[in-house]
Amino acid sequence: MADKRIDQLPAATAINSSDFIHISQGGIDKRISADVLIAALNGGNPFNVNILEESTTARTLLLSDKSGYIRFTNAAAIALTVPHTDDIPWTLGDSIVLRRAGDGVVTVAGAAGVTVNPAASGLDLPDAGQTGQLIYAGNNTWDFIKNGS
Repeated sequence: MADKRIDQLPAATAINSSDFIHISQGGIDKRISADVLIAALNGGNPFNVNILEESTTARTLLLSDKSGYIRFTNAAAIALTVPHTDDIPWTLGDSIVLRRAGDGVVTVAGAAGVTVNPAASGLDLPDAGQTGQLIYAGNNTWDFIKNGS
């Protein structure tokens, strides 16, 4: 997987679906995977949310969870770990939506060296149907925002 800056590519440069494209405009730097860009150019819908059903009681986020929606369905308490960027190459603004779809309280924690800034009411989803969102703020720091059901 290679990172390529669109403003530095010579004409007719090949781009693979596993590449990432960097676009800078007006002081804003964005990074988009080439497969998403290619699907958009080909008329696909690359912006659908990847919905995952999770029934385990312990889960560590994966790169494939990025921009996803995870529904936790277990009746027992669930521990969700956010890994370090040494393990997952998170990028600024990555986000993951969480939903407590079962009876088990979902609790979020950072792995060693990872800070998760809690919502005012903590790092868990104590209510059935409650949702939360993790947003990567950079430097192994995530913000956790909670919503109602």
